[in-house]
Amino acid sequence: RAYGAQVWNLLHTEASALASQSALLRGYLSGAVLAHGTVASSLAHVLADRLSGNGLDRTHVAPVLAEHLASPDIVRATLADLTQVVNIDPCAPDLLTVLLHFKGFHGLQTHRVAHALWQRGDSASRQTALLLQGRASAAFGMDVHPQAQIGNGVFLDHATGVVIGQTASIGDFCYVLHGVTLGSTGKTVNGRRHPSVKSHVSLGAGSAILGPVTVGDHALVGAHAIVSKSVQKGATVVGTNKVLAKDEAGTEEFDWLTHWHI
Repeated sequence: RAYGAQVWNLLHTEASALASQSALLRGYLSGAVLAHGTVASSLAHVLADRLSGNGLDRTHVAPVLAEHLASPDIVRATLADLTQVVNIDPCAPDLLTVLLHFKGFHGLQTHRVAHALWQRGDSASRQTALLLQGRASAAFGMDVHPQAQIGNGVFLDHATGVVIGQTASIGDFCYVLHGVTLGSTGKTVNGRRHPSVKSHVSLGAGSAILGPVTVGDHALVGAHAIVSKSVQKGATVVGTNKVLAKDEAGTEEFDWLTHWHI
């Protein structure tokens, strides 16, 4: 709770300073940030702006978002996601920029609400979850099934083209670039059709992890790689299921991979 208050105070300070510099931004920031008292309340406002319209009334969607974003589990996840983006992305100079403009962050927080609704299990909650999934897909260019499980401190960088299937899971502090697919092959193992990605994993742009495989902690999957076999902890995979030896991963040919390790 103390950390949440610290993050909110910093966000409020950043917004106040920016509002003093522009009349246009002052009006926007007043409604999106300065009129609120918590990160959850402000985030619900920002997401409602992006998800409502075309038959979905903002006055109906905003309270649903606010209720779930204020739950302790989602608050912890949101704070971890928010600070993780600033920690590792040079394009994110401050928390306010991520809160207002990063669509990967927006899409992930929408998913967290959709997942909470899906977990309720009743028909109305699941239909609402699917509605949020569809709106997030249209607004942010990513498609994540509400049942999919995603840990804390996850950064969906750019997010466009990210597809995460129903029984997929992602652990804590993972870095997922645009165009990543966690998909199925039609094979089911223990009720799971999609990949299980553990913690501190980096998934390169355009990579596809397919079927009920496991990607171990601290693994790295290169851009446009195709993974249909389980990946051991700390391994680096490129091409089609090609696991690089440790000495090979450090060569000049593959040194571009090193900055993805988080």
